[in-house]
Amino acid sequence: MSLRESGLVLAEVGMAPGANADVTTEDRSALFESMTPEEFPNIVEAIGVVEFDWDRQFAFGMNALMRGMDPLRAERPSR
Repeated sequence: MSLRESGLVLAEVGMAPGANADVTTEDRSALFESMTPEEFPNIVEAIGVVEFDWDRQFAFGMNALMRGMDPLRAERPSR
């Protein structure tokens, strides 16, 4: 499993790769809420636009998987 794949799996269960398992979602939310645009302009801006669409990510992965199988299907003799 690649780092990207393991990162997606960990993200699905609510933990980013390398994250401290003892830090709760509430802890992270409190940290983000405490950041001011003056002190952390880039992070505050990124927090506002980052939304993870699980359905879109799943569809992307399935499409990539199926496209990867196209050459195998083309080589297969017809019945």
